[in-house]
Amino acid sequence: SWHVIHAVANISGRLVTHSWVHIMKETEQDSTAVAAIIEHALTDMHTMGITGVHIRSDNAGYYHSSATIGSLPSIAAKTKVKILSWSFSEAQAGKAASDRIASFVKRKMRSYKDATHNVVTPEEMFYAINSTKQLRGVSVYVANVVEEKKSTTKIPHISD
Repeated sequence: SWHVIHAVANISGRLVTHSWVHIMKETEQDSTAVAAIIEHALTDMHTMGITGVHIRSDNAGYYHSSATIGSLPSIAAKTKVKILSWSFSEAQAGKAASDRIASFVKRKMRSYKDATHNVVTPEEMFYAINSTKQLRGVSVYVANVVEEKKSTTKIPHISD
C-alpha cells in the first residue's frame, strides 16, 4: 500500500506545495503506520520552517482511531510542529491535491509497466516513480514500520 501527504505552506510570504509518497513495505496501513508517516512528514516540514499544520484526511478508520488521534500530541512535541486541527472529508471530497499526486504517481507506474517492467514490489514501485523525470515537489520513500518490543518488568517472587 502507499500513502500520500500533500502540504500547502506559506514560507516567507510565498505559497509553496510539497508532497510525500510513502510506499509501505511489509506493513499494513494501520494507525501505527499512519502515525509514523505523519511523524516523518512533520519532521521534514519542520526543516522547511513550518511550525503548525491543519490536517485533512479521508474518513478511513485508521485516521480517526483512538491510537492515531492519541499519538498526535507526542508527534507534535517530537517534531516541533503544532497540529492545529484535523478534519475528515467525505469520500472523494476535499483531498483533490493528494488525489492529483496519486494520479501522477499511478501514471508513472503505468508507463514504467508498459515499458515491460514489473511493478509488484515496493522497490519496483519506487523505481517506477523515479525512473523518468522526477515529479517536482514530491518526495518518495519506501518505508517499513518496525514496532519496538515492549519490555516487561518482573517483580521477584511475584511475577515468576
